[in-house]
Amino acid sequence: MSSPTYIDAVAQVAAHWADPDHPPRTDAAETIAAASDRLTEPALAFALNQFMDALEADRLSAWLDGAGAASGAVGVVVDDPVPTETLRVALAAWGSGYRVFGRRDAPGMMLAHAVAAELEEHGVSPSLQTGDDDQLYAETDAVVALPNPETLDAVQARRDAPETPADWLLIPPTHSVAVIDGEETEADREALAEDILLYEGQHRRSVAIVWAPQDLNPDPYLEAMAQFRGIVPAHASTPGALEMPKAFLEAQDAPHAYADGLQFLLSRDDPEPQPGAHIRWTEYESVDAVSAWTRDQEARIHALVARDGLHGTFDPPVRWAPPGTVHRPEVPDDDDQAVAAFLQALGPS
Repeated sequence: MSSPTYIDAVAQVAAHWADPDHPPRTDAAETIAAASDRLTEPALAFALNQFMDALEADRLSAWLDGAGAASGAVGVVVDDPVPTETLRVALAAWGSGYRVFGRRDAPGMMLAHAVAAELEEHGVSPSLQTGDDDQLYAETDAVVALPNPETLDAVQARRDAPETPADWLLIPPTHSVAVIDGEETEADREALAEDILLYEGQHRRSVAIVWAPQDLNPDPYLEAMAQFRGIVPAHASTPGALEMPKAFLEAQDAPHAYADGLQFLLSRDDPEPQPGAHIRWTEYESVDAVSAWTRDQEARIHALVARDGLHGTFDPPVRWAPPGTVHRPEVPDDDDQAVAAFLQALGPS
C-alpha cells in the first residue's frame, strides 16, 4: 500500500509544479519541448497545468492506496506525445514499490526524472532507469504499454516474444469521436476545437472523427479551429506532415479544407481516424447510423463528445463527454485504474 508519506510528497510536488514559474518545471519544460516532435510549449503548459492541479491528496489516495507493496522493475512504454501520460504510470509504479525503467530520451521520461528528483527532496526515493528497448525488456519484471496506432504491432510483437517479461498490461490505442447536429453554440465549437487540435490530434483522447448531419456547413467549426490555432499554434512539424495527405485528397478530387499555413486538415469521407492534425468529417442521415457504428467501434473509442442536447439521443457503449473535456481527465481515470489494478495483481516480486 502506498504510504501517506508518498502520497503527501506527490501532492506537495504537484502543488509546486502547478506554478508555471516553478524553476524545476520551467527547466524541464524547456528540455521536453525541445525534444518533442509534436508538443508545443503552450500544449505542454496545458498538460502540466491540468495534471498537476488534479494531483490532490484525496484523489491520489483513491488511485494509489491498495496498489500493493512490491519490489522489482516495471518497464514503461508509452507512445504518446503528452509526457504526463508516462508520469501517470511512473507514479503508480513508484507508489507500489517498483523501480521504473523507461526509454532513454523519451520526453515522458524527462518529466518523470524531474519529478523524481523533487520527490527525493520530500523524503521519498523513487527509482528511475532508462535505456534502449532491448535493455528495457531484458531488465524488467513486468511491462505497462500504451502504444499508438503506428507502434501497436511492434509492441505486440515484443509482448509475444519469448525473451520479454511474462507480465504485461497493454492498453490499446484509442481516439475520441464527436457527434454534432449544427445546434452547437460558439462556446461548444471553441471547446470542440480544443478536443480536436490540442497535442496535434496525437493524444489517445483526441477527437479524430466528427460525425455531422448531411449537408451541414463546416465553416463555423473550421473557424473555431482556426481561432484555436491562433491561441495554440501548430507544431512546426505539422504542416509538413499534412502536405502528402492534402496532395492525395487534391489528386482524388476529394472534399477537404485546411487552415492557412496547413495547421490542420479536414477531409470528408468514411469514419477512419487519420494521423496527426487531419480530422475526418463523416456525414450521417440519422443518429441511428452513428449509434450502430459506435457499438462496432467500442474498443477503439475513448469518449463520444457531444453537446448536452444530444446526450440521450442514443445509448452508446462508451461514455459521453461535453465538448472541451477530453483533455481534462479526472485522476484517477480509467487507464489509471487499469494500471493500479495490474500492479496490485502482480503482488510482491
